[in-house]
Amino acid sequence: SSFTPILLETGVSIDSFSQFNETNFSISLVWVLAFHEKKLSLTSFSPPRSLSEFLKTLENLRTLDSYIFPWFEPFYDRNTLFRLKQAISGNILSNSAKQEVSTRSKEFVSFIHQALNRKLLNPLSMEADGNLSYEVFEAGDSTFSTFWILQSELIPNTRSSKNSDVRFTPFPGKTDFSPIPRMTFRLLTPTQSFAEFSEKHFPPNEITFGEPQINISSASIFFDCDPLAEGIWMKDFAPSIYEKLLNGDAE
Repeated sequence: SSFTPILLETGVSIDSFSQFNETNFSISLVWVLAFHEKKLSLTSFSPPRSLSEFLKTLENLRTLDSYIFPWFEPFYDRNTLFRLKQAISGNILSNSAKQEVSTRSKEFVSFIHQALNRKLLNPLSMEADGNLSYEVFEAGDSTFSTFWILQSELIPNTRSSKNSDVRFTPFPGKTDFSPIPRMTFRLLTPTQSFAEFSEKHFPPNEITFGEPQINISSASIFFDCDPLAEGIWMKDFAPSIYEKLLNGDAE
């Protein structure tokens, strides 16, 4: 028989999916800063832990190659806008994003425009979406970009399967790495297909997803995203923050 399983983000109520059964399968994505290891090695810098180190690293990369902007982001993507504002403002919340809507944007906008004015951040970032950001990074036309990746990719010495030069690190914070945002999705299958799906697709002990054994920093922790509260921010507050970025207005 046919069936259509769905992935439901943790934090979203399952009440509206009464015709589905929750399986024991889940998958986690984390938001991190990706970088090209070969390019970074030319600067003799390690992955930047703080925002000040990040700017110094970007400046060094720009000096080595004045034709390429070392940083690219998809600011037109509201989720990326939210994550960057959280990390740069140092306003990472442990389990809720509700307070985020009331914080001022001055520090965030100031940092972004500092990077733009120094030609460290590609100005095309202001109108870019996630697809363009990926294409620019994949082509080697930026050294740093943020992405959502499988949490298992953070295992020490694990490299991107598509490009062995790509490595991942938490986004820099004010004094050390920022906590790492995580989205976890649960697999739901139609009730009538639950047994068949479990037997055919997930034999016992064949697939496991555990916590990766990372050694990034004792200051780096995972925190689970709050999809409902963050959705409100992205709908009601992201447009005004984006407008401030375009206009250079930090107030």
